[in-house]
Amino acid sequence: MSLTLPARRRLNREQLSPLSRLLSRLPLSRLLLRHEYMIALGRPCGLPGLREHPWRTVLTRDLVTDAVAEYIADPFLLRRGNAFYLYFEVLNLSTGWGELSVAHSSDLEHWSYDGVALRERCHLSYPYVFEHGGETYMVPETSERATVSLYRATAFPLGWEKVGDLLAGEAFVDTSLFHEDGPDGQWWLVTSTAHSARPRVYCAAGLRGPWTPVPAQSDADPTRLRSAGRIFRLGGQWYRPVQRQGQVYGEDVWLYRIELGAHGYRETLVQEVPQPLLGPPGVSAAGSPLSGAPPPGWNAVGMHHLDLQPDGDDFVAAVDGKSLILDASPRRALLRLRNKLFRIGR
Repeated sequence: MSLTLPARRRLNREQLSPLSRLLSRLPLSRLLLRHEYMIALGRPCGLPGLREHPWRTVLTRDLVTDAVAEYIADPFLLRRGNAFYLYFEVLNLSTGWGELSVAHSSDLEHWSYDGVALRERCHLSYPYVFEHGGETYMVPETSERATVSLYRATAFPLGWEKVGDLLAGEAFVDTSLFHEDGPDGQWWLVTSTAHSARPRVYCAAGLRGPWTPVPAQSDADPTRLRSAGRIFRLGGQWYRPVQRQGQVYGEDVWLYRIELGAHGYRETLVQEVPQPLLGPPGVSAAGSPLSGAPPPGWNAVGMHHLDLQPDGDDFVAAVDGKSLILDASPRRALLRLRNKLFRIGR
């Protein structure tokens, strides 16, 4: 399947500053100049190949048929038999809130949209979906409710019910869980808050808790700590992708190795792969442009999510990226204006 993108005006990084200055002088310019997230999938050859992987399948908001979608982002994959299920955030301009939708595919290239899996009276994102004990669970971001909530599938892939709250009392964001191997393995939960990206780490004997805070050490700077996708195990090591806040929100993804022990939780930057692990094309690890950069495309402005899933001897990856577009849709512009004037949604 060849990579095709919708006919929307996409702008590269070099155009951002002068164009932003120009449009900032125009009334309500932000109704037309938008960051659009998209989702890409593929089978990269190992971690070092992620940065240069030629992503061939790119999904856009046009996949969504039951909402006026601003963008789709935060992809999480789940394998069921011969099918892949992709859960992702949809920012629905009709409600102003994020909703969680799902699509499925047998080959990672041709996708069918199933519909909305979870909709609440608050903004939802980061649909961290996983299986345990013969059940399918999801931990979405529900920071507006100041909780970390656990949901269980009752009629997969669209039917879900809330099981309970794992944490409460703060605006937790981008919560990721993982379980150590073995019958006595502990559960670990890594999260941040809307006010601080520094990792907050908890452990529990069972998925439903109770969750106990543990000491967390990280060598990351404060702009590069918020989770950016599923914590995964590869070659006997646990890894956590994190997103860096650069010139724009979610500019690129870095990879940290997790160490668990008597000291609690410690993570260090992975040195043996080029960093950032994912980012806009034509930008070096230091953030400077590279010569011969590709033309503007689906990830011309930033990347802020990675979901890595084992698949036999290989793995599959789902990522998101964003580009700056001029969106001339009157319907979307009017909904943005309404949401802004009446403070609807986010």
